[in-house]
Amino acid sequence: MYNFIMQYGPWTEGLNSMRSERLFEYTDEVIRSAFTTAAGPDFSALQNQPALFAQEDQGNEPQFAHVGRVLNPRIVGRDVEFEVVFERGTPPIPHAEIHRLSRNLHISTSGRGLTEFNRGHWAVKDVDLYRVIHTELRQATRAPTVFRLPAHPQVDPRLVSVMMPFAPAYTTVFHAIQGACLGVGLACTRADNIWENPAVIDDVANLIDRSSVVIFDCSEKNANVFYELGLAHAWGKEVIILTNDPADIPFDLRHIRFIRYSNDQLTLLSTALSVRLRELTQ
Repeated sequence: MYNFIMQYGPWTEGLNSMRSERLFEYTDEVIRSAFTTAAGPDFSALQNQPALFAQEDQGNEPQFAHVGRVLNPRIVGRDVEFEVVFERGTPPIPHAEIHRLSRNLHISTSGRGLTEFNRGHWAVKDVDLYRVIHTELRQATRAPTVFRLPAHPQVDPRLVSVMMPFAPAYTTVFHAIQGACLGVGLACTRADNIWENPAVIDDVANLIDRSSVVIFDCSEKNANVFYELGLAHAWGKEVIILTNDPADIPFDLRHIRFIRYSNDQLTLLSTALSVRLRELTQ
């Protein structure tokens, strides 16, 4: 089973809503009954199912669907309010792929007038969403020329990597970061601890690719760190930025929150990192 939730505009994480009468549209009666109690919709059962958040047909504009979860659905007046959380391990899905897989996903594309692709609604489908996504979806393969990567990401959900200057002065900083990771049950490493490929850039790129979270210390405006930060952002990684001097943060990144630390108060850095890592991984 999965929730198929369609709206007119693009989806964002956080609080969303739709008219309550559109709940269970395009849903088989047997399924509707299974998710309905005497008091109304069984929201507890609904939020236990994965969700596919899609957007109505909008012509030639780029559109993407997202796999995720519905949290805390509830009736508020004439609406159903709910929180949207996207699944970090599944990239956005091109709208054309949802159309192509509509039969596999039990999404109706026939009928006079409105179809599921041009009406906002919340349906429940008797389909294994993850099986369809993982076996039928056409995933673009990656073929960079500067370094080597697996054709598809292979993320370790418990791995945190650290990109920072390799100077001896940063050893204590790395130990503070490592302690924060271990304290919340995460493994932590950096590229100089790995030698799996002849070229260093291959090890760096593969480490970023495998990590669920990547921590970047931008102190001293290290060019290598900035390059690696660009890779992580392009690949949609969860990123935590650190610095011991805010002036070292490039102008284009100053809109992103960062953690400032002092070398003589590294326990405060560990505490702040622990809080953020829990938010991102638990």
